[in-house]
Amino acid sequence: SRDNKTQVKAEMIIGASGETSRFYHEITQKPIRNGDAYIYTRAYFKNVDILPTESMGVHIFYKPMIMLYTSILPGGIVTVEVGIKQTESKRYNVNLRERLFEILDTYEPLKDRFKNAALVGKTVGTSIQLSYKRPKRSGKRFLLAGAAVQSMHPLIGYGVAVSYTH
Repeated sequence: SRDNKTQVKAEMIIGASGETSRFYHEITQKPIRNGDAYIYTRAYFKNVDILPTESMGVHIFYKPMIMLYTSILPGGIVTVEVGIKQTESKRYNVNLRERLFEILDTYEPLKDRFKNAALVGKTVGTSIQLSYKRPKRSGKRFLLAGAAVQSMHPLIGYGVAVSYTH
């Protein structure tokens, strides 16, 4: 646990706690990855004007290259995630949270659809270190899943699906 006071004993652990989790780093003794690092900011919205046939959208912006993904979740909640290569973020001094809201306010294909949207909860940031090496996926009494082993959706970067309830 985060406070080092709680311990859980189990026959086997299936770790789906992400690439940045403490479990991943301590149990697998994470090898040095030599790929690019990407950072993301995610937000959830309600009251978005959703198209009947829509399930996911991908938008790419250049100079710097920023990816924006929209996905519809149960209950009409829409998740919006914006990401950038970490070196590009530093080079262009990009604040992803600000950029996410700027895109939703000004980008023609999205601004009308998000004009009545309300943020649900807080924005959340994360990162992932890509690698050209194959990560360790299992060991003595553990198995990793999702982003912890770079097993994720190739477009939206999700590892194990997160369910959202309100």
